[in-house]
Amino acid sequence: MTPPAAAAADGASTPEESIPQDEKARRLAEIQNGIKEGEARLADLDKRLAFMANPYLPPPQLTPDEIAAQKGMSQKDAYRALEAEKAALVEKLSGLRADLEKVAYVLVVLDYVGGLPGPDDTPIDCNLVGRGGALPGGEQPCIEPSAAPRSSPSPLVP
Repeated sequence: MTPPAAAAADGASTPEESIPQDEKARRLAEIQNGIKEGEARLADLDKRLAFMANPYLPPPQLTPDEIAAQKGMSQKDAYRALEAEKAALVEKLSGLRADLEKVAYVLVVLDYVGGLPGPDDTPIDCNLVGRGGALPGGEQPCIEPSAAPRSSPSPLVP
């Protein structure tokens, strides 16, 4: 599915919609902050899991909430709970990264200024002006096209 179709299917903004510049920046910053926080939390979970798997590693600093969540659990149960939390966090991060790609795509499409030149902006025909003739204001001198490539004597066959 193409990014605009995917964005439309997910209910996100499509390139045809106009998003104010401050809203674009807010969405982008919100998603980027979510990814940073998720990655930091993932690193903390990795440290805790590593310590639980190898008690010779230095113990990580736990918050009171983390201590309370582990209280009364066996080490095996606590390890499984941390693994489940890590799996959910990895899934959430992949969703945030996909959202970031969609928002970045919409930003690029909506900020695009260009397209085909208008009738007044088309390049001049070198044959009509002639060599040494005056060019209209803002026009570049003509560049002669290169010679057409010659065909090879025998086609390339694999």
